[in-house]
Amino acid sequence: MNLIKQIYKGTLFPAESKYPTGTEYLHMRKELESKIERLNTMLDENGRQLLEDVLTLRVDMDSVTDVDTFVFGFKIGAEIMLEGGVKIFL
Repeated sequence: MNLIKQIYKGTLFPAESKYPTGTEYLHMRKELESKIERLNTMLDENGRQLLEDVLTLRVDMDSVTDVDTFVFGFKIGAEIMLEGGVKIFL
């Protein structure tokens, strides 16, 4: 099935399949989780809530950046195809 049909039928979700699974990423994620746990034990309830708010804001910011990066990459890919003379038949 071609990509456009997959997107239309809801079987392709680029945003949900972008997370790395390599050992370097998994190591960093584990280290981050460990440090967050340590920090949580040092903080009172207000500090834990502030940490949660900061982390949530960071995730939201990363999400906006990811969308912009995806769109930019898609546009660059399309421009490369056009520049290379790729014929698109509709």
